[in-house]
Amino acid sequence: MDRRRLGVVLLAALCFLAALASGGARLREQRLLDLEASLHSGWFASRAEAHLLRFAKLLERYAAGAGLDREGFLEQVDVLVLAVRRLVRERDGAGLMADPVLAGLALEVEQRLAEAEPDLLALEPGDEAALAAIREKVDAIGQPLAELVARTYDQFLRAAADSGRLAAGLRQGILWSLGLTGLSGLLLAGLVASAVQEARSARRRAEHATSAAREAEDSLRMLVDALPVAVTARDERGRLLLVNRHAAELTGIAESAALGRDPIEIGLPAALCTAPVDARGFQEVDLDCPDGSRRHLLATARRVLREDGSLARTVHIALDVTERREAEEQLRHLAEHDPLTGLANRSRFTRLLAATLARPGRRLALHLLDLDGFKEINDSLGHPAGDRLLVAVAGRLAGAAGSQATVARLGGDEFAVLQPDPEGPAEAQRLAGRLADSLAQPVVTTDGRIRVGASIGIALAPEHGRSAEELLRHADIALYRAKATARGSVLPFSAELAAAQAIRHRLANALESALQHGGLALRFQPILRLADRRVTACEALLRWPEGRAPRRVSTADVVAVAEESGLVGPLTEWVLRTACRQARFWSERGLACPVAVNLSMTPSIVDRLEAMVEAALDQSGLRPDLLELEVTENVLIRNFDQAVGILERLRRRGIKIALDDFGTGYSALAYLQRFPLDKLKIDRRFTSELGKGPAGLAIVDAIVRLGHALELSIVAEGVERAEQLRLLDAVGCDEAQGFLLGAPDTPERVLSLLEASATSGSTRATDRFATEPLLASA
Repeated sequence: MDRRRLGVVLLAALCFLAALASGGARLREQRLLDLEASLHSGWFASRAEAHLLRFAKLLERYAAGAGLDREGFLEQVDVLVLAVRRLVRERDGAGLMADPVLAGLALEVEQRLAEAEPDLLALEPGDEAALAAIREKVDAIGQPLAELVARTYDQFLRAAADSGRLAAGLRQGILWSLGLTGLSGLLLAGLVASAVQEARSARRRAEHATSAAREAEDSLRMLVDALPVAVTARDERGRLLLVNRHAAELTGIAESAALGRDPIEIGLPAALCTAPVDARGFQEVDLDCPDGSRRHLLATARRVLREDGSLARTVHIALDVTERREAEEQLRHLAEHDPLTGLANRSRFTRLLAATLARPGRRLALHLLDLDGFKEINDSLGHPAGDRLLVAVAGRLAGAAGSQATVARLGGDEFAVLQPDPEGPAEAQRLAGRLADSLAQPVVTTDGRIRVGASIGIALAPEHGRSAEELLRHADIALYRAKATARGSVLPFSAELAAAQAIRHRLANALESALQHGGLALRFQPILRLADRRVTACEALLRWPEGRAPRRVSTADVVAVAEESGLVGPLTEWVLRTACRQARFWSERGLACPVAVNLSMTPSIVDRLEAMVEAALDQSGLRPDLLELEVTENVLIRNFDQAVGILERLRRRGIKIALDDFGTGYSALAYLQRFPLDKLKIDRRFTSELGKGPAGLAIVDAIVRLGHALELSIVAEGVERAEQLRLLDAVGCDEAQGFLLGAPDTPERVLSLLEASATSGSTRATDRFATEPLLASA
């Protein structure tokens, strides 16, 4: 081969090598172009920016105390931190961290958020100084984040444009290679076969590159169609270049009918084509869909520029956040409303009350309601029936309160009504009356006709308080006294009620201290058999030691305070232990005198009664037949099945059961015949009427006859006059107690009485009993 041909061959070879190198570089550039990663990173960067903008609005609402509590605000702080962290620490931001500039911006965003996070967590509503500092830090976070979003979308759009340019450059390279090959063929006839083979090889590479470019374009389009966002693109003259699948579904406009046309001409909604270009963040817009539904979108737009800086296209992106907003609204509703009745819950009601009180010159009335007998309905009919009753009660209260008032369920069977701008206490009383009347009639449910009433406490603003906490506390005091007065009572708050509440609080503290330091004592009042005037038992009565008694405090007050404060359990245990030890002391001296103990049969006592009685008997060593337990009708009716079962088991052990204050409660014979009883005690109110007329004697005589018919021993309480004792003898009463027969006294002096009774066979030593400071009369 001569030098010329060799030079041509070498030239052709060099041309081929140059063409191959150029094509390979283009292919390598094509492979290195990762549009999906770029778009994925840009998408999550935009979401982080959207979270930041939404958080800035929530920050203002939280700082103003308008509808966002602290727990919800802290959750939003966590959401923002998580969104930024996903850009830097997790796979979502892998595309960002691969680029040094983008990685630097992402890390700057994370660092500024980390610096602001402690201040966000410590922010309290109303702290303007802290809020101003936090606003600056949030704005500082938004600057690198906005630049990050812009750069990621620019990177994505440049990558898409570069993909087209690479395909065009690759085709030019192929043509150049073919030209060199043809030139080589003309110059080297002898190398035709080799040149043709090289041309075929170059053609195959060109086809492969073209196919790769087409596949890349198809993949990009599939990716855009698969995105859960609506994407449209317009050229520099505003004509549509792209309508992805999600945008077509939202608008009902097919891409084939939209390409090359003006968006307004085909009726494309403005939300998908007129978002502010290059806006920092997203614009919230509503979209009316062809199917009649309304969707909520977050829209934004970005420009794509050519190399010379001219506009190539504008890309609009809209994220459908309808389901998220609906979920947020549902969660907000659940957080502020009672799930059973649909009324406002305690949290929402308290915020509304505080907001109403904050308005200058605003008057209001707060009504707190508590259903009467709801526990009995739950216990007898079951909780599902109780729930149905609560729903019906909520409807009645809402109807009676009217559209201007706000009704809430605070919990359990407690409701509240906020009455705005009452003209005065009389108008508040009238509304309370309507509320009570609405519940006076039986409620008809699938469980039948249920009667339920309500006790109501009223507090007025500003007379009874200027803050939500103070007004709720005073209304609750009034409600408590209303329930203690009678079922269905309506009672407004007053200074006297507050003073009484303060007294109960001091009494609770005094009672707790007395239980802890041995500051209580028992006094014992003898019970005599009328047939021979012998002492048959002694009733244990709670007393303060001499000189320690609080003023104007009765036994009923002590018991009520003990039940209210949770001290009734320790108090009952102490009384049982002390009474049993005293009875054992008398028994060891040959004076087997039963001791009677009054019980407060609250649910906590009923649940533990057997264990408390067993412990008192075991610790004292007292025989069970020397212990009598006195209960009232009301507490038995309230916990009938459980109480009867417990008392029957105690009675089988030999313990005596007495029904105290008979005639003052339900006095239902259907219940009376089922009670496991040994004694029936006539209340002092009936005994006091003896000798004042025939009616009092007739009632006592009827009770005695009824008790004897049920084979019960009858005990009369409160005997203070000889005439009462004579009449009780006449009607056949078995036993009696009272100041005429013996006042409550110390165990030592009662021991003397028992010894005298045992030796003489009877006692009338009433004058031997000196009274001491009492919690109540015997």
